[in-house]
Amino acid sequence: MKCGATVKSLPAGLQITLPKSDGTLETRWPTVTFRLPDNVADYDNIVLEMTLTGGVAGKFSYIVRDAGDGRFYSTCGVESGLQKKYEIDCQRPGVVDVDKLRTFAVYQSNPSHESVFVVHSLSLHSTIPAQAAKLAAAYRQAGNAVLADLVAALPEQVRSGALSLTAARTQLQALAQQYDAEKLSLWREKSRGFYPQARFAVSAQDDMAKLRPGGEGELAPVSPSYEVQLARNEREGMQIFALAPLDTPVQNLSIRAEKFCTADGAELPTPEVAPIGTVKVVASKGDAAKLGEYFDPICEFTNTVPELSPGRIQAFHCRFRALPDTPPGVYSGHIVLESDNCGSAQIPLTVTVWNFALPVTATLRTATSVYGSPAMGKHRNAFMTYLLQEYRINPFSIYSDAAYGEPALPPVTEYLQARKIGLNFLPIVYLKLPRQALHTNSGLQPAESKAAWDKLTTEQQRVYPAEWKQRYHEILRQRLPELKAAGLMDIAYCYGFDEASASEWPAIVDLASSLRKEFPELRIISTAYDYSYGADSILNEALDGWIPYITHYSRKDAAAARQRGKEVWYYTTEMNIDRDSLADIRASLGSRAYAARVDGWLVWTVSRWCKNQPITTVPATGWNPESFPGSNGGGSYFCMGPEGRFLPTIRAEAIRDGIEDHAYFTLLTQALSKNLGSPELRQKAAALLQSLSPQAGVSADELRLLRKQAGTLLEELYK
Repeated sequence: MKCGATVKSLPAGLQITLPKSDGTLETRWPTVTFRLPDNVADYDNIVLEMTLTGGVAGKFSYIVRDAGDGRFYSTCGVESGLQKKYEIDCQRPGVVDVDKLRTFAVYQSNPSHESVFVVHSLSLHSTIPAQAAKLAAAYRQAGNAVLADLVAALPEQVRSGALSLTAARTQLQALAQQYDAEKLSLWREKSRGFYPQARFAVSAQDDMAKLRPGGEGELAPVSPSYEVQLARNEREGMQIFALAPLDTPVQNLSIRAEKFCTADGAELPTPEVAPIGTVKVVASKGDAAKLGEYFDPICEFTNTVPELSPGRIQAFHCRFRALPDTPPGVYSGHIVLESDNCGSAQIPLTVTVWNFALPVTATLRTATSVYGSPAMGKHRNAFMTYLLQEYRINPFSIYSDAAYGEPALPPVTEYLQARKIGLNFLPIVYLKLPRQALHTNSGLQPAESKAAWDKLTTEQQRVYPAEWKQRYHEILRQRLPELKAAGLMDIAYCYGFDEASASEWPAIVDLASSLRKEFPELRIISTAYDYSYGADSILNEALDGWIPYITHYSRKDAAAARQRGKEVWYYTTEMNIDRDSLADIRASLGSRAYAARVDGWLVWTVSRWCKNQPITTVPATGWNPESFPGSNGGGSYFCMGPEGRFLPTIRAEAIRDGIEDHAYFTLLTQALSKNLGSPELRQKAAALLQSLSPQAGVSADELRLLRKQAGTLLEELYK
């Protein structure tokens, strides 16, 4: 079934042409709809393989519906000529009735260009073979060959018809739960050998570990000691996990750090240690296994968990930092877990501080906004400083605090103070979408203003609202001289036209042309939905930079834009508690960002707290992680604690770690440009940089290896 689109059968698959919107209802949402088979519920994923073969707008959306019009959808990107596979999880209880899924549609919304895709295949996929292989390997490693063989046989039983997919999934889930129980039992046994003074079991992993309070997730082998490596002027974390006995709650389980010193007496700044609190996911865009409790806020207002229930896991966070003048070397010390009734564990660690320092100013530009809320109250300005100083995120609002109202512009002195601690981007003033400018102070909600804009004639849509065009000239006449006098123009941009669709482009060009006549030095960047990055749109002269969504970023088209003197960033809206790995979050700011050559990273906000109140309890924090429906933690990477205390999440740690990883790779590039080190070292550094992947899906093990290799090379190159 098609609407506004054309479909042609080719040997390679179905060619779908989604036309440029001409303003008619049919071309506003050109769509091709596929009927799904009745047995969708037996499978885990709908798999789409597609190539963009014509046009420059490599963006499409899909929507999956059930018989009752329950639905889920997403927007995806595919680079020209590159076949992409999309695995779409269809097991979404509470969102759709998986037993009654009926259609899968591919469409575009208000397309600014014609796009031609070839759908090579649309199929149903079961993850049972992959899950069974992983679980069988885990059982075999744990020494349980009987259950390993039982799990490994499940896919063949499905292939032979002896077992249905649904029955196999049920068996696999039961065997996975049994493995979790055996995994915890093995953990207890090994921990007793290393930490005999504790009735609770102990293990430690780095900041990319994701273990849940009930035991779900990966558990690293228990070790008699652990190590951390970091550069000067860097922070790096570790998570320590404690597992309570099955028959006894652990009372007042606390964590403390002893001194970390080198053999010659140099001392590391005292590690910052705290329990990690839990949040509860009650609705998810993932499957039922994603629901439940997760560790997320680092509760730095205390070092003690009053009670850890029998059989439960408690996570603690340890943050190690080296100052710019911390002497390089190997520091030894202990992290200690103590309780009132279950003994204590003294965990030996070594911290290696490398002989190079990360710059104060991050090598990756960042942009965001800080939302106010009842929880934040009067602490917003202090939070903004904290965000930059501790997490290297530029905090000044891309929306000038009021997308629909009068902009709130900070004093230039605030920018100057922030520059001392690493500011590398400031938004001069938010340039409103034409519909926002037209309906400011009208009381219309965003969706309503869009509908009102769409009712205008094409001629009316060509002109930016006069009131705000004049207002921007007035603001910039005052603001730009202040920024120039302060020496800040090198980091100053106007961010604007948030996710503008094609109907607003002519008015954007009208405003930008007017501003450039008076302010030729002005730089304007935008998340406008132009995925040609100006190569095939009227926005090329209006904008200096494009910020596509991270999944739509095209290295090929970005490189072409840079040849025309443009910047191309990317942005994220969701880095979720329940669906995103900490490794992927870290890579999106670090190795992936570097490999993709992005000019910056934007996230719409870091503090969408809604009605949450400050956290005062652990382990259960009572913090509602749902920042908008189905998104758990998207746009919310910090929390509020008691008495004006800001609390990071483990996802915020991953963001900062990624930004600092980006500095590692930048320093390697600089070392190569300076011809530092031996030819062999330079060859290794070049090979490592070449190996970085711009794609999602990097594993934690790969990131650990990359970072260690980069640090070791920099240690040698900067000798």
